[in-house]
Amino acid sequence: MNKKRLSSKEIYSKNQLLVNPDNRGKYNRFKYIKAGIPKDFLDLNVGDMERMKATFNGDIISASELLEVWTRNLQDIMSKGRGMIFQGDVGLGKSAMAAILAKRLIDITSLRNINYSVNYRYWGEHINDFFLSWENPSYKSKIQKVYNVDYLILDDVGTGDRETNNKAIVNHFRSIIKHRAIKGKPTLITMNIDLDKLEEYNDDFSRTQDVIREKNLVFQFFGESYRKINQKNNIDNFQNELKKLREEK
Repeated sequence: MNKKRLSSKEIYSKNQLLVNPDNRGKYNRFKYIKAGIPKDFLDLNVGDMERMKATFNGDIISASELLEVWTRNLQDIMSKGRGMIFQGDVGLGKSAMAAILAKRLIDITSLRNINYSVNYRYWGEHINDFFLSWENPSYKSKIQKVYNVDYLILDDVGTGDRETNNKAIVNHFRSIIKHRAIKGKPTLITMNIDLDKLEEYNDDFSRTQDVIREKNLVFQFFGESYRKINQKNNIDNFQNELKKLREEK
């Protein structure tokens, strides 16, 4: 007997087992790791992203709003290959938000028993594998995965001179974006520089701009850096412990 498939909206509103952040890691933690989600983000949920700020088309959107709208439109996103660009300075929550979306997709596919594959790739690591694949065939499977995976996250694209000035890397990036656009596969890209400024680094990036903008919604992240806040908290905690130690003496 065929099981009835639930819509994304039904899953989000009626089925709280896997979409509940308290249960999520319990059931799908291994799948998160297999998808390449960084260790620091495995236990992260949208409630940890209250300070995240981003604008879309001039409108400020919160992390919870972004997650909810994305979830409700997931079927359309996957069928039409609609991706996103998260751009902004370092430490604003772009990578963390990308990981939360990836985990939500894994949760929903587990609940619906649909075989959507997810791959979270740090761009710098992928480029290292890209060059290694020229001499070592064992790396080629990792390279091919970014072309064929159902939902791809490329994290931290275009942050170094090597990435923006090396023609082989630029062409490889264009190849990935073009191939996935043709195949209708969504891609989420995080970057620390604005999409418009890529042209200043390398004219070849401009050839990719139209394809990226056609298939991807652009979100501009802003606000206070999470890393600076965490750094200050770590310093304050250490100073408090030091003060307690001296008082005990």
